[in-house]
Amino acid sequence: MSFENIKALNDGLARVEKDFAYLLHPSKLPRSYEKALIEVARRRKYRRLMDEEYSRIKKAVKKEQETRDMFMKEFGRLLPSEFFPNLREQAAVIRIEGGLKDYELPDINEDLAGSVFDSLLGGGSIHDTGSSDP
Repeated sequence: MSFENIKALNDGLARVEKDFAYLLHPSKLPRSYEKALIEVARRRKYRRLMDEEYSRIKKAVKKEQETRDMFMKEFGRLLPSEFFPNLREQAAVIRIEGGLKDYELPDINEDLAGSVFDSLLGGGSIHDTGSSDP
C-alpha cells in the first residue's frame, strides 16, 4: 500500500469521524434540532428587520441628497468654491452586504417551533444549559 493510499484512507476516516461526531451524544439531538429551528426563525426575523431599517435609511439618504442638490443648485453655485467646500459633499451611502442566504432558510415560526419542542421534550426553556448526558 502506498503513502498516497494510506493518506487518502486516513483523510476519509477523519471525515467520517467528523460527520458522525453528533452520534456521540444522542440525547442532545432533540434539543439541538429545536435550537436550530429557532435559530433559523431568528435569522430570518433579523434579516427582515435589517431590510426594513435599510429601506427607511435609504429613503432618508435619498431625501438628504435631494435637499443638498437643491441647495447647491439654488445657492451653492453663487458661493465661492473656497467658502465651505464641504457643502459640495454627497450624502452618506449605506450598503448591507452578505446574509442573502438567510432568505433561503425555511420560514419557521419561532414561537411555534419552541412550544412544539418544549411539549415534546417535557417542558423547559430552549435556553436551558443543563445536560442529561453522563
